Amino acid sequence: MVGTDLGLAQVALSMVTQTLGKKATLFMVSPKKEPENDLTLCARSYGADIHYPESADVTIAEILERAAAYTNEQPSVRLLAPPGLKSLPGSPIYEYFHAALNEALSGIPPPKILWHVCSTGFLGIMLHSIWPDTEFMIVVTDLRVWTPKDVENRKHQLFFSPLAFHESPAIQPPYETVPWYDGKVWEYVLQYGEDGDYIWNVGKVPDVSHLQVVPSSTAADVTQVPHEIPSPAVGYTPQQQQQSTC
Repeated sequence: MVGTDLGLAQVALSMVTQTLGKKATLFMVSPKKEPENDLTLCARSYGADIHYPESADVTIAEILERAAAYTNEQPSVRLLAPPGLKSLPGSPIYEYFHAALNEALSGIPPPKILWHVCSTGFLGIMLHSIWPDTEFMIVVTDLRVWTPKDVENRKHQLFFSPLAFHESPAIQPPYETVPWYDGKVWEYVLQYGEDGDYIWNVGKVPDVSHLQVVPSSTAADVTQVPHEIPSPAVGYTPQQQQQSTC
């Protein structure tokens, strides 16, 4: 997957692939920082191999080309996930994500208004497909990957954070979050939110002090890509989610 070291997608993908007996390979869009972000350390603890560009001059398009070339070296055993998992309806990633999210949200009344941050916009697309009558209050955090097409055909209002993607706002929410990412929504909620509004908070920065970080491997990934995506929630319970430390 091509992505940022500042988001939780790297953690989610690494955890899921390890659970399925596979390995995540992550192509980051910015050079390696020392020390590494705690989210990236968490991804490493789930066995992820991580590739960084050699400089900030390498474009996202070039990194996408590198990830595609890596995948095409062994197409029968490697699957390229797009940035933010952003996929078209009918694709395995889209359909599985939609089914899993729909099941997780079953029984929750659709909110009238939902606040969330947005980079690639895929989460918002998924939420709108499940809650089509909800009005979405969207705080855009990264104009490099966001496009107006992402919010077509839905009730929405847009807010554009002036901060760089890695910067955290001074005003943080009263709940645990990723301060430089989902934390950007809170100041707009304070200004424009109303009683009864919902906030979608993806997660928090994990405590990595107890983790055993697995060094990146140079060995080829020889795990098999399944021909069929397994049904959502097979062998998975909320209790297991609570036990995950990352």
